[in-house]
Amino acid sequence: MTILVTGARGTVSAGLLRHLAGTGADVRIASSAPRPDQSLLDLHDPATFSAALEGVSQVFLYTNAATAADFACAAAAAGVRHVVLLSSNAVTTVADPDVNPMAAPFSAAETALSAGPVPVTVLRPGSFASNARQWVYGIRAERAVDLPYPDARVDAVDEADVAEVAYRALTDPGLWGATLDLTGPDAVSLVEQIRILAAVLGEEIGVNRVTREQWKRSVNRYMTSEYADALLDYWRALEIHPAPVSTAVATVTGRPATGFRTWVERNVGMFR
Repeated sequence: MTILVTGARGTVSAGLLRHLAGTGADVRIASSAPRPDQSLLDLHDPATFSAALEGVSQVFLYTNAATAADFACAAAAAGVRHVVLLSSNAVTTVADPDVNPMAAPFSAAETALSAGPVPVTVLRPGSFASNARQWVYGIRAERAVDLPYPDARVDAVDEADVAEVAYRALTDPGLWGATLDLTGPDAVSLVEQIRILAAVLGEEIGVNRVTREQWKRSVNRYMTSEYADALLDYWRALEIHPAPVSTAVATVTGRPATGFRTWVERNVGMFR
């Protein structure tokens, strides 16, 4: 049984590969810029699919809506028996997921892959705990973070938990075809995340409430205006209704989901 893992440079894939390393499974690592011991698979280029999928029985797949239908066809032609798709719970937590830029690519990929003959297990993580990395510069340089909606309560999930669930989905046929919403153990406000960071670092971190436009200007180098507006609307809604939390991590792994403080304690070095 050969397992193809895409997105080799991604955090979830890296965690999944660590789990698989101890099993003796035949693992094929794929990347758009592969090392000599890896396979070429560019999710933007369907011409790379067939060779990478040859002899593969299962796939861990990052989302690319533009080529998801092509991938589904190539997987079926190669005899793939199961795909684990890394999606997002935005498809169920935002309005109009088919057009909302936070959800639309994931919704389209889920639809395209599910329409094919290969069983698909869909992993829908919420907001990654590692999104806190966006605050590194402010914490290091100014000991302060700018937040437009500091009281937004998010479902911060540890990417390591997502990787472990992906591993279980690949090794437990009972999970084939399941859709799993993956969250942290509770909804934690952004300002509470800052407080936790400050406590673990042992220093004060200020919180500046900024306007939507101020925040959009601060991220316009790497985020489209449409995506920024969708994210701001999402945070605004979470100030009123916290993100729902799921027990799927605990159910699948047999242990509690990792809380945000534990994630910070494991990753505090990046904020120093």
